[in-house]
Amino acid sequence: MAGIVPLDIKAKGVFGKFLLTTINNDIKFGSKIFKWADYETRLDPHNIHPADNISITYDKHKPSGEEIEIYTDGSKINDQVGAAIVVFYYNAEIFNRTIRLSDFATVYQAEVTGIQMALEFISTIGPWNKINLYTDSLSVLEALNTFKTSKQEILAIKNDILEMSKEKSITLHWIPAHTGIQGNETADSYAKKATTKPYIEKIPKKPFKQLKNAISNVQIQIWQERWASSTTKNGRHTEKLIPTVSIHTKKFSHFIAQFLSGHGRFPAYFVRFGRSLNIKCPCGAVGDTLHYVENCPFTEKYAKKLIYDKDNLSTILNREENLGLLHSIYQEVNNLVPQV
Repeated sequence: MAGIVPLDIKAKGVFGKFLLTTINNDIKFGSKIFKWADYETRLDPHNIHPADNISITYDKHKPSGEEIEIYTDGSKINDQVGAAIVVFYYNAEIFNRTIRLSDFATVYQAEVTGIQMALEFISTIGPWNKINLYTDSLSVLEALNTFKTSKQEILAIKNDILEMSKEKSITLHWIPAHTGIQGNETADSYAKKATTKPYIEKIPKKPFKQLKNAISNVQIQIWQERWASSTTKNGRHTEKLIPTVSIHTKKFSHFIAQFLSGHGRFPAYFVRFGRSLNIKCPCGAVGDTLHYVENCPFTEKYAKKLIYDKDNLSTILNREENLGLLHSIYQEVNNLVPQV
Protein backbone atom coordinates (compact mmCIF):
# COMPACT_ATOMS: atom_id res chain seq x y z
CA MET A 1 0.00 0.00 0.00
CA ALA A 2 2.84 2.36 0.85
CA GLY A 3 4.64 1.63 -2.42
CA ILE A 4 8.01 1.43 -0.65
CA VAL A 5 10.59 -1.18 -1.65
CA PRO A 6 11.85 -3.06 1.46
CA LEU A 7 14.90 -1.29 2.85
CA ASP A 8 17.32 -4.21 2.51
CA ILE A 9 16.40 -4.71 -1.17
CA LYS A 10 16.69 -0.97 -1.80
CA ALA A 11 20.10 -0.85 -0.11
CA LYS A 12 21.46 -3.72 -2.21
CA GLY A 13 20.34 -1.92 -5.36
CA VAL A 14 21.98 1.35 -4.30
CA PHE A 15 25.23 -0.42 -3.39
CA GLY A 16 25.21 -2.35 -6.67
CA LYS A 17 24.75 0.88 -8.62
CA PHE A 18 27.69 2.40 -6.71
CA LEU A 19 29.94 -0.57 -7.53
CA LEU A 20 28.97 -0.39 -11.20
CA THR A 21 29.22 3.36 -11.82
CA THR A 22 31.93 4.42 -9.37
CA ILE A 23 34.17 1.39 -8.81
CA ASN A 24 33.62 0.07 -12.37
CA ASN A 25 32.75 -3.44 -11.17
CA ASP A 26 30.36 -5.81 -12.90
CA ILE A 27 27.57 -6.84 -10.55
CA LYS A 28 24.96 -9.54 -10.20
CA PHE A 29 21.71 -8.33 -8.73
CA GLY A 30 18.94 -10.85 -8.42
CA SER A 31 19.24 -13.05 -11.51
CA LYS A 32 20.56 -10.26 -13.74
CA ILE A 33 24.19 -9.45 -14.52
CA PHE A 34 25.13 -5.81 -15.14
CA LYS A 35 28.41 -5.02 -16.93
CA TRP A 36 29.85 -1.58 -16.19
CA ALA A 37 31.31 -1.32 -19.70
CA ASP A 38 27.78 -1.35 -21.15
CA TYR A 39 26.84 1.95 -19.51
CA GLU A 40 27.77 5.58 -20.01
CA THR A 41 30.79 6.82 -18.11
CA ARG A 42 29.78 9.67 -15.85
CA LEU A 43 32.45 12.29 -15.44
CA ASP A 44 32.86 14.22 -12.22
CA PRO A 45 32.87 17.86 -13.38
CA HIS A 46 34.91 18.77 -10.30
CA ASN A 47 37.77 16.57 -11.56
CA ILE A 48 38.02 18.52 -14.83
CA HIS A 49 40.49 21.40 -14.85
CA PRO A 50 38.68 24.76 -15.05
CA ALA A 51 40.57 25.57 -18.25
CA ASP A 52 38.98 22.52 -19.88
CA ASN A 53 35.45 23.61 -18.99
CA ILE A 54 34.49 25.17 -22.29
CA SER A 55 31.20 26.37 -23.72
CA ILE A 56 30.17 25.92 -27.35
CA THR A 57 27.72 28.66 -28.17
CA TYR A 58 24.85 28.53 -30.63
CA ASP A 59 22.34 30.92 -32.12
CA LYS A 60 18.87 30.72 -33.65
CA HIS A 61 19.61 32.23 -37.05
CA LYS A 62 17.78 30.71 -39.99
CA PRO A 63 19.69 29.13 -42.89
CA SER A 64 20.94 31.57 -45.52
CA GLY A 65 21.58 29.05 -48.29
CA GLU A 66 25.20 30.16 -48.52
CA GLU A 67 28.39 28.15 -48.24
CA ILE A 68 28.27 24.73 -46.52
CA GLU A 69 25.19 24.01 -44.40
CA ILE A 70 24.97 20.74 -42.48
CA TYR A 71 21.72 19.46 -40.97
CA THR A 72 21.53 16.67 -38.38
CA ASP A 73 18.63 14.73 -36.90
CA GLY A 74 17.76 11.67 -34.84
CA SER A 75 14.63 9.55 -34.88
CA LYS A 76 13.03 6.64 -33.05
CA ILE A 77 10.22 4.75 -34.79
CA ASN A 78 8.77 1.39 -33.74
CA ASP A 79 11.51 1.11 -31.10
CA GLN A 80 14.24 1.42 -33.75
CA VAL A 81 16.66 4.33 -33.71
CA GLY A 82 18.42 6.20 -36.49
CA ALA A 83 20.59 9.28 -37.02
CA ALA A 84 21.40 11.22 -40.16
CA ILE A 85 23.20 14.20 -41.63
CA VAL A 86 22.72 15.95 -44.93
CA VAL A 87 25.13 18.52 -46.39
CA PHE A 88 24.15 21.35 -48.72
CA TYR A 89 26.44 23.64 -50.69
CA TYR A 90 24.58 26.74 -51.81
CA ASN A 91 21.28 24.86 -51.38
CA ALA A 92 22.41 21.85 -53.44
CA GLU A 93 22.67 18.52 -51.60
CA ILE A 94 26.21 17.17 -51.89
CA PHE A 95 26.39 14.50 -49.18
CA ASN A 96 24.31 12.46 -46.77
CA ARG A 97 24.95 9.71 -44.28
CA THR A 98 22.72 7.57 -42.08
CA ILE A 99 23.39 5.31 -39.11
CA ARG A 100 21.12 2.91 -37.29
CA LEU A 101 21.74 2.70 -33.55
CA SER A 102 20.90 -0.06 -31.09
CA ASP A 103 17.22 -0.29 -30.29
CA PHE A 104 17.83 0.66 -26.66
CA ALA A 105 19.35 4.00 -27.72
CA THR A 106 17.48 7.20 -26.97
CA VAL A 107 16.56 9.98 -29.39
CA TYR A 108 19.02 12.17 -27.50
CA GLN A 109 21.81 9.70 -28.27
CA ALA A 110 20.73 9.71 -31.91
CA GLU A 111 20.90 13.52 -31.95
CA VAL A 112 24.39 13.39 -30.42
CA THR A 113 25.40 10.85 -33.07
CA GLY A 114 24.18 13.26 -35.75
CA ILE A 115 26.50 15.98 -34.41
CA GLN A 116 29.37 13.49 -34.31
CA MET A 117 28.75 12.52 -37.94
CA ALA A 118 28.71 16.18 -38.94
CA LEU A 119 32.09 16.72 -37.28
CA GLU A 120 33.48 13.63 -39.00
CA PHE A 121 32.41 15.10 -42.34
CA ILE A 122 33.92 18.48 -41.47
CA SER A 123 37.22 16.76 -40.63
CA THR A 124 37.43 15.42 -44.21
CA ILE A 125 37.34 18.82 -45.90
CA GLY A 126 40.12 21.37 -45.97
CA PRO A 127 40.11 24.79 -44.33
CA TRP A 128 36.80 26.49 -45.00
CA ASN A 129 35.67 30.02 -44.51
CA LYS A 130 32.21 29.26 -43.15
CA ILE A 131 30.42 26.07 -42.04
CA ASN A 132 26.95 26.27 -40.50
CA LEU A 133 25.66 23.27 -38.53
CA TYR A 134 21.91 23.10 -37.88
CA THR A 135 20.00 20.88 -35.44
CA ASP A 136 16.54 20.95 -33.89
CA SER A 137 17.85 19.32 -30.69
CA LEU A 138 17.91 22.11 -28.14
CA SER A 139 18.91 19.64 -25.41
CA VAL A 140 22.16 18.74 -27.20
CA LEU A 141 22.96 22.38 -27.93
CA GLU A 142 22.33 23.31 -24.29
CA ALA A 143 24.60 20.47 -23.16
CA LEU A 144 27.36 21.84 -25.40
CA ASN A 145 26.70 25.38 -24.22
CA THR A 146 26.98 24.46 -20.53
CA PHE A 147 30.51 24.81 -19.17
CA LYS A 148 30.46 21.70 -16.99
CA THR A 149 29.34 18.28 -18.18
CA SER A 150 29.20 14.74 -16.80
CA LYS A 151 28.87 13.10 -20.23
CA GLN A 152 31.98 11.83 -22.00
CA GLU A 153 30.54 12.20 -25.52
CA ILE A 154 29.56 15.84 -24.96
CA LEU A 155 33.05 16.65 -23.69
CA ALA A 156 34.57 14.94 -26.75
CA ILE A 157 32.35 16.95 -29.12
CA LYS A 158 33.34 20.18 -27.38
CA ASN A 159 37.03 19.36 -27.77
CA ASP A 160 36.58 18.36 -31.44
CA ILE A 161 34.81 21.62 -32.27
CA LEU A 162 37.47 23.61 -30.41
CA GLU A 163 40.26 21.87 -32.32
CA MET A 164 38.59 22.15 -35.75
CA SER A 165 37.80 25.81 -35.16
CA LYS A 166 41.52 26.56 -35.36
CA GLU A 167 41.31 26.30 -39.15
CA LYS A 168 37.59 26.24 -39.91
CA SER A 169 34.75 28.59 -39.01
CA ILE A 170 32.05 26.39 -37.44
CA THR A 171 28.82 27.90 -36.15
CA LEU A 172 26.04 25.91 -34.46
CA HIS A 173 22.41 26.90 -34.92
CA TRP A 174 19.11 25.78 -33.45
CA ILE A 175 16.17 25.51 -35.83
CA PRO A 176 12.62 24.48 -34.96
CA ALA A 177 11.51 21.06 -36.21
CA HIS A 178 8.87 20.56 -38.88
CA THR A 179 8.61 24.16 -39.98
CA GLY A 180 9.34 23.64 -43.65
CA ILE A 181 13.10 24.26 -43.59
CA GLN A 182 14.35 22.15 -46.49
CA GLY A 183 17.56 20.91 -44.90
CA ASN A 184 15.86 20.00 -41.62
CA GLU A 185 13.05 18.17 -43.39
CA THR A 186 15.57 16.25 -45.50
CA ALA A 187 17.64 15.27 -42.45
CA ASP A 188 14.45 14.18 -40.69
CA SER A 189 13.54 11.98 -43.66
CA TYR A 190 16.99 10.38 -43.73
CA ALA A 191 16.91 9.77 -39.96
CA LYS A 192 13.56 8.01 -40.25
CA LYS A 193 14.90 5.85 -43.10
CA ALA A 194 17.92 5.01 -40.95
CA THR A 195 15.62 3.33 -38.40
CA THR A 196 14.59 0.80 -41.07
CA LYS A 197 18.11 -0.28 -42.04
CA PRO A 198 18.49 -4.07 -41.64
CA TYR A 199 21.60 -3.89 -39.46
CA ILE A 200 22.81 -1.90 -36.48
CA GLU A 201 25.92 0.21 -37.08
CA LYS A 202 26.45 1.83 -33.70
CA ILE A 203 26.05 0.41 -30.20
CA PRO A 204 26.19 3.36 -27.83
CA LYS A 205 26.66 3.07 -24.11
CA LYS A 206 23.38 2.58 -22.30
CA PRO A 207 22.18 5.76 -20.58
CA PHE A 208 22.52 5.98 -16.80
CA LYS A 209 18.74 6.38 -16.56
CA GLN A 210 18.31 2.93 -18.14
CA LEU A 211 20.59 1.48 -15.45
CA LYS A 212 18.46 3.06 -12.73
CA ASN A 213 15.31 1.67 -14.34
CA ALA A 214 16.82 -1.80 -14.78
CA ILE A 215 17.95 -1.97 -11.15
CA SER A 216 14.54 -0.71 -10.03
CA ASN A 217 12.88 -3.49 -12.06
CA VAL A 218 15.10 -6.12 -10.39
CA GLN A 219 14.28 -4.68 -6.97
CA ILE A 220 10.58 -5.04 -7.70
CA GLN A 221 11.13 -8.59 -9.00
CA ILE A 222 12.96 -9.60 -5.79
CA TRP A 223 10.28 -7.90 -3.71
CA GLN A 224 7.54 -9.70 -5.63
CA GLU A 225 9.21 -13.09 -5.16
CA ARG A 226 9.57 -12.42 -1.43
CA TRP A 227 5.97 -11.24 -1.18
CA ALA A 228 4.60 -14.29 -3.01
CA SER A 229 6.62 -16.74 -0.89
CA SER A 230 6.05 -15.11 2.51
CA THR A 231 4.74 -17.51 5.15
CA THR A 232 3.55 -15.01 7.76
CA LYS A 233 -0.14 -15.40 8.51
CA ASN A 234 -1.03 -11.74 8.21
CA GLY A 235 1.11 -11.35 5.11
CA ARG A 236 -0.84 -14.14 3.40
CA HIS A 237 -4.10 -12.31 4.08
CA THR A 238 -2.82 -9.09 2.52
CA GLU A 239 -1.19 -10.98 -0.38
CA LYS A 240 -4.59 -12.42 -1.31
CA LEU A 241 -5.91 -8.88 -1.64
CA ILE A 242 -2.82 -7.29 -3.20
CA PRO A 243 -0.94 -10.12 -4.96
CA THR A 244 1.34 -7.81 -6.96
CA VAL A 245 3.77 -5.38 -5.35
CA SER A 246 4.09 -1.87 -6.72
CA ILE A 247 6.12 1.27 -6.08
CA HIS A 248 3.00 3.30 -6.77
CA THR A 249 1.30 4.37 -3.57
CA LYS A 250 -2.30 3.26 -3.11
CA LYS A 251 -4.34 5.46 -0.83
CA PHE A 252 -7.12 3.83 1.16
CA SER A 253 -9.25 5.03 4.03
CA HIS A 254 -8.42 4.06 7.60
CA PHE A 255 -11.21 1.46 7.62
CA ILE A 256 -10.20 -0.16 4.30
CA ALA A 257 -6.60 -0.29 5.54
CA GLN A 258 -7.85 -2.42 8.45
CA PHE A 259 -9.43 -4.82 5.96
CA LEU A 260 -6.25 -5.02 3.87
CA SER A 261 -3.82 -5.43 6.75
CA GLY A 262 -5.95 -7.52 9.09
CA HIS A 263 -5.08 -5.04 11.85
CA GLY A 264 -8.25 -3.59 13.26
CA ARG A 265 -11.04 -3.92 15.78
CA PHE A 266 -11.56 -7.62 15.10
CA PRO A 267 -12.02 -10.15 17.94
CA ALA A 268 -9.58 -12.56 16.26
CA TYR A 269 -6.98 -9.79 16.06
CA PHE A 270 -7.37 -8.95 19.76
CA VAL A 271 -6.98 -12.65 20.70
CA ARG A 272 -3.92 -13.02 18.49
CA PHE A 273 -2.11 -10.23 20.34
CA GLY A 274 -3.32 -11.21 23.82
CA ARG A 275 -5.70 -8.30 24.18
CA SER A 276 -8.78 -10.52 24.66
CA LEU A 277 -9.86 -14.12 25.20
CA ASN A 278 -13.06 -13.81 23.18
CA ILE A 279 -12.56 -14.61 19.50
CA LYS A 280 -16.26 -14.44 18.66
CA CYS A 281 -18.13 -11.70 16.83
CA PRO A 282 -21.39 -10.63 18.55
CA CYS A 283 -23.14 -12.78 15.93
CA GLY A 284 -21.42 -15.91 17.34
CA ALA A 285 -18.99 -16.65 14.49
CA VAL A 286 -15.21 -16.23 14.58
CA GLY A 287 -14.61 -12.51 14.19
CA ASP A 288 -11.71 -12.41 11.76
CA THR A 289 -11.19 -9.89 8.97
CA LEU A 290 -13.01 -11.74 6.20
CA HIS A 291 -15.96 -12.71 8.37
CA TYR A 292 -17.45 -9.24 8.00
CA VAL A 293 -17.24 -9.41 4.20
CA GLU A 294 -18.49 -12.96 3.81
CA ASN A 295 -21.09 -13.93 6.42
CA CYS A 296 -21.77 -11.47 9.23
CA PRO A 297 -25.43 -10.47 9.61
CA PHE A 298 -24.42 -7.13 11.11
CA THR A 299 -22.62 -6.05 7.92
CA GLU A 300 -24.71 -8.02 5.42
CA LYS A 301 -26.55 -4.92 4.14
CA TYR A 302 -23.25 -3.68 2.70
CA ALA A 303 -21.48 -6.98 2.01
CA LYS A 304 -24.25 -8.35 -0.22
CA LYS A 305 -23.70 -5.42 -2.60
CA LEU A 306 -20.03 -6.24 -3.15
CA ILE A 307 -19.25 -7.47 -6.66
CA TYR A 308 -16.12 -9.59 -7.02
CA ASP A 309 -14.82 -13.05 -7.92
CA LYS A 310 -15.22 -15.20 -4.81
CA ASP A 311 -12.28 -17.33 -5.97
CA ASN A 312 -10.03 -14.30 -6.41
CA LEU A 313 -10.31 -11.98 -3.44
CA SER A 314 -8.06 -9.32 -5.02
CA THR A 315 -10.83 -8.47 -7.50
CA ILE A 316 -12.75 -6.87 -4.64
CA LEU A 317 -10.51 -3.81 -5.04
CA ASN A 318 -11.11 -3.45 -8.78
CA ARG A 319 -14.45 -1.67 -8.54
CA GLU A 320 -14.70 1.85 -7.14
CA GLU A 321 -18.10 1.19 -5.61
CA ASN A 322 -16.66 -1.73 -3.63
CA LEU A 323 -14.26 0.63 -1.86
CA GLY A 324 -17.15 2.67 -0.51
CA LEU A 325 -18.89 -0.49 0.66
CA LEU A 326 -15.74 -1.82 2.36
CA HIS A 327 -15.33 1.51 4.13
CA SER A 328 -18.90 1.23 5.43
CA ILE A 329 -18.44 -2.42 6.48
CA TYR A 330 -15.38 -1.77 8.62
CA GLN A 331 -16.78 1.46 9.97
CA GLU A 332 -19.72 -0.64 11.13
CA VAL A 333 -17.30 -3.15 12.69
CA ASN A 334 -15.64 -0.35 14.66
CA ASN A 335 -19.06 0.58 16.05
CA LEU A 336 -19.98 -3.06 16.69
CA VAL A 337 -16.85 -4.43 18.40
CA PRO A 338 -15.75 -2.71 21.62
CA GLN A 339 -12.16 -1.53 21.90
CA VAL A 340 -10.02 -3.49 24.35
